[in-house]
Formats: sequence, structure tokens, C-alpha cells
Amino acid sequence: MEIYQIKSVIDTFGKQFNIDQCGEECCELVVAINHYLRGRCTKEDVLEEIADVRIMTQVMLEMFDGENGYKVYREIERKKMIRLMLRIDAEEQHKIDNPRTLCNAIKSRALDELCDAKQGHA
Repeated sequence: MEIYQIKSVIDTFGKQFNIDQCGEECCELVVAINHYLRGRCTKEDVLEEIADVRIMTQVMLEMFDGENGYKVYREIERKKMIRLMLRIDAEEQHKIDNPRTLCNAIKSRALDELCDAKQGHA
């Protein structure tokens, strides 16, 4: 969506309408995801709701941080991505620290080494 289109949406419908509309589109996405998980709608139905939400979040970004060139949003997003990567690292570490997972990893590594050794002698 181009910036002129986003501004046109804001100018035409106003801030309050767009805030309400964003909330409605987010709710519709939640419903579509739940229906998809229950086999009551298709991936395309979910994608349609994702498109609506993405359009509205672009409008919200312009309304809430457009005058700053999205600096505040970009900083928040950067911090959240760092936090997410740290959570992934912690999850990976948990898998290693878990005795059962560690045991399985050792068995798998030993099996790989055994297979490599056999291939080297063949």
C-alpha cells in the first residue's frame, strides 16, 4: 500500500473509524484462525483476513508514528525481534539442558558417527 493510499484512507474515514476498523479486522482474523484450526474455513479465508489486518496496521502505523518517520515503531520492533531471538536461543538451550533431549541428541550423534565410520571403512 502506498503512502498516498494510506493517507487517503485516514482522510476519508477519520481516525476513530480506522481504529475501530482495525480492531474489527483483528477480531475477524482471530475467528478465521480458530475456524481454520477446526476445519471450518480454508487457508485462503485466513489469508484474506491477514490482508485486511495488514492494511489496517499500515493505516495505524501512519496514524500513530507517521510524523516521526516510524522511528518509534522501528525501535520497538527491533527490541521485540531481539527478545524473540533470545527466546529462541533459550528454547534451544532448554532442549540441550533437558536430560531426555540431551540423551537423544547424544544417541543421534553416536549413531551418525557410527554410520560415518562404517562408510569410511567400506
